[in-house]
Amino acid sequence: YPYIDGESLDETLSVDLLTQVGRLVARYDLVVSDISWEGREQLRRRLIFDGKSYQLFEKIVEKLSHKDDLDDVERLFIQTREDIDNLNIRFSTGNIISRYEALPKIPCHGDIFSKNIITKDGQIAGLVDFGGICIESRIFDLQSALDNFCAIDGEIDYNPTKIVMQAYLSVTPLSKEELSLIPMVMFYDVFTSVLWILEERSKPNSRIPDTEAV
Repeated sequence: YPYIDGESLDETLSVDLLTQVGRLVARYDLVVSDISWEGREQLRRRLIFDGKSYQLFEKIVEKLSHKDDLDDVERLFIQTREDIDNLNIRFSTGNIISRYEALPKIPCHGDIFSKNIITKDGQIAGLVDFGGICIESRIFDLQSALDNFCAIDGEIDYNPTKIVMQAYLSVTPLSKEELSLIPMVMFYDVFTSVLWILEERSKPNSRIPDTEAV
């Protein structure tokens, strides 16, 4: 980014940089909280099991079950079938959808990860790439940061998570309802991302040749 003096954030972060990430996300949320998104409903990510996503999931699982040379992500996708089924039941029979929809919405950045955070001399200098902006609850960007900076081999690590969360909460508080819904939004965001990758790969002339390359 020639217009910002700095370089992309390393994926392995110190305590200080984890703290800066938490504060960055919180300050961004505060800055955009008063921006009106009326008439921009098309920017919703729809982080819910609305039936369509689950039907697509079942279709892809069925297709992959007849494939011999599965890659790691495809194999994991099939192995998590039971977890996805259970999650779908919780979304369908519980009040999770209505609880999430009741949360205030803001223009979220939509892609909080290392390549979109610029640093200089150990300090965060900027947040870039707003191509993924979406109208969702503010916990969407927070869960994205937790997933990208606090997960090791797909498992959330307590120590960096605590650092990011404490830094975020030092700038602006979260309600008990927002805190309770973070794990569900995190899981569903990862699920829909992998679902999109596998769906795109099934299309003719796909620009995504294999999952490992993504």
